[in-house]
Amino acid sequence: MRRVLLSPLDWGLGHATRLVPVARELLAQGCEPVFAANGMAAALLAESFPQAEIWPLPRLQLRYGSGQSQVWPIAKALPHLLDTVRAEHDWLRRALPRLRVQGILSDNRYGLWAPGGPPSVFITHQLNIQTPDWMPGSQWILRQLVARMTQNFAQIWVPDWPEGDAGRLSGELARAVPRLRPRLRFVGPLSRFAAPANTAALPRTDLLVLLSGLEPQRSLLEAEALRQMARLPGSFALVRGLPLEKQSLEVPGNVLVFNHLNSEALAAALASADRVLCRSGYSSVMDMVALGRGACLVPTPGQTEQEYLARHLAKFAGFDWQEQRRLDLARCLDGPPPPAPSLAGPDGLLKAALAEWLASLDKGIQT
Repeated sequence: MRRVLLSPLDWGLGHATRLVPVARELLAQGCEPVFAANGMAAALLAESFPQAEIWPLPRLQLRYGSGQSQVWPIAKALPHLLDTVRAEHDWLRRALPRLRVQGILSDNRYGLWAPGGPPSVFITHQLNIQTPDWMPGSQWILRQLVARMTQNFAQIWVPDWPEGDAGRLSGELARAVPRLRPRLRFVGPLSRFAAPANTAALPRTDLLVLLSGLEPQRSLLEAEALRQMARLPGSFALVRGLPLEKQSLEVPGNVLVFNHLNSEALAAALASADRVLCRSGYSSVMDMVALGRGACLVPTPGQTEQEYLARHLAKFAGFDWQEQRRLDLARCLDGPPPPAPSLAGPDGLLKAALAEWLASLDKGIQT
């Protein structure tokens, strides 16, 4: 049986959740998925694939700032980011004899390739990283940097529909420099949710708030949401996005709180809610589209990718959005629930991409 290594960036849970459908498809095509992950990402993958091997690898230690800009916190973290890339590259070279894998699928881990090792595929939607307007020229520089840092990967898979369909979910984020285009492949949005959930055993809620992302911004949104829930009529659910948390919160009687829900339970909770509020992180957006759920998006303050996606999806897909500093849950509850997202594209892109890639691995093994 072919063994394939999958590794998500440990930047919240989103990079791990979107590898779940990839691993399921690998299993369907007769492969054994092996994971390299740590922290909350490892916990989520272990929950989804209890029989799978999970190897620890160098961890990215990153926090956002508490203000309205993340430029300085991320700039300060750049040396650590680059050190992590080098460390995961060294880890892979040392671990390959024990891993015994024939291919590698790396979700935004730039160091997971090895000279003369198994072919590596880089999974990302961030080929055109957004920057603030007051940093002219920086976006071009980052596009060139992404191209350079992915030059050792055999292919680059974008979790979105190809250009020319009804609409691209990631908008301008997936627009690559010309020299990357021969290695690009669009594999369709990747969500762990595949079908409508059974909601029979769950109470209906007026609004479900789904939290995710890095601290301290996750906690800041949680605190403000709870403050407003306490004074509003209606029923609420809060999913904290903390799979390792054991302590519970004290909340008003009209609020259900879950530190974490597995994929099946979360799909049911989302289906039981009249309205949903969540971050505009790309993985959260893909999940909403997969479930056919409209949502109110709240980008992480100063996180340029999420701010861009909130504006883009409000314009082209019918999502609502609010700034965190002006959060207004009452506005979310007014009027009819938001419509299902209006974007769509072809099916079967991931299945076809994996089938062709695995066939190329088999040829490499035979030669």
